[in-house]
Amino acid sequence: MDKYEMQDVADFYITTKREHAGTYRCQYQVQKPLKTSEKSDPLELVLAGTNVTIRCWNKDYGATFLLHKDGSSAPIKH
Repeated sequence: MDKYEMQDVADFYITTKREHAGTYRCQYQVQKPLKTSEKSDPLELVLAGTNVTIRCWNKDYGATFLLHKDGSSAPIKH
């Protein structure tokens, strides 16, 4: 069984520009019970092409995913 079959998954599609390079971390929130995860281990985005997908996943269903970029105040929400 694919590990993503039993998970909630969010794919963040990024058309890369120089300013998109940096360190990213995933985080998720569930509503019942209200819970926010710790941020994930860092992922370093190095520009090597034009389009990138960052996949975040967790074991809880019905989550809202947040993608944080170090040095940026507002996360990208999925």
